[in-house]
Amino acid sequence: MIFKNINFWNISEIEYDDKTNAYNLFRLKKTCELEMLDQGKNMNHSTIGVELRFRMIDNEVNIILKAKDKPVEAFVFFGSVQGEWHQSSFTITKENSIISLRKINEDSKKIINDLKKSIYPVELVRILFNDKEVQFVDVEGKVDPALDLLPKYKYLSYGSSITANSITYVPMLSYPSLIAKKFRADLINIGFPGSCRMEKEVAECIAFEKEFDFATIELGINVIDDIDEKEFYKRVYYLLDIVSKNHLNSKIFVIDIYNYFNEVCGVNDRKLSRFRNIVKSICKLLNRDNMIYISAKNILKTRTNLCGDLVHPDLDGHLEIYQNLSKKIEKYL
Repeated sequence: MIFKNINFWNISEIEYDDKTNAYNLFRLKKTCELEMLDQGKNMNHSTIGVELRFRMIDNEVNIILKAKDKPVEAFVFFGSVQGEWHQSSFTITKENSIISLRKINEDSKKIINDLKKSIYPVELVRILFNDKEVQFVDVEGKVDPALDLLPKYKYLSYGSSITANSITYVPMLSYPSLIAKKFRADLINIGFPGSCRMEKEVAECIAFEKEFDFATIELGINVIDDIDEKEFYKRVYYLLDIVSKNHLNSKIFVIDIYNYFNEVCGVNDRKLSRFRNIVKSICKLLNRDNMIYISAKNILKTRTNLCGDLVHPDLDGHLEIYQNLSKKIEKYL
């Protein structure tokens, strides 16, 4: 979404907040929140997968932001290279917080572009966040959205907090980020921590409003505790059917529930097995050439690389998922 000459990447709607004199940012349109629980709405307001992208016209530019609640860490990249000491990272608080940027000199630009050969030229400024909610206030200095600097190849990832890289949150080290880098694709991360519930509106948003060349869709873990198999089947079928038939030229890799200590979370093995089988059976039933089922047990193969909650992959876990998943994806791309 373009606003004030900035490309708000992975933002679908912007709304002015009279109470804070700043703009709220929505990852998916507010209409997608109709059937969301409070957790889902909160995640729709988060900065998971969000970037502020632009090209600096003036030598100095200030981006003014504020945190809605807890402090937010912002990371500045020039292309795919993190900024210098004075413009590498910033803490955003509830008060107006300024990200003060200076252009990289021309000699450094050439060196970085020649050595890095990234899909993101160094002229493209990218501001990433550590997943908390941030509000946009204003921009000082001339910028443009730099749409001509963006890669055309796009990768969409939808799923739970595992897709969003919760707990271990480092934007560049999630398995979707690593896959995007390997296949030189621009990442659209719509991981919804605790709230990947396959709402009808979300399914339709992915099907009709998102453009992508390939996608990974991770399903099951956020609803296994509180919906039955019949409802799970209904939601999975609707999402996979509508997305796959509206993206016939895109490869869609469907992943079921990753290995975790389900018994600690009160989920018995039989229900876990049945939920996994539902995802597999729907992929088989739909029988779409563009849809490929992948068993999560073959990607995160053990329960070794997990965080202390015994659910989320740690950084080694994300690396394991990336290594195994990328091998399967590259057979089709």
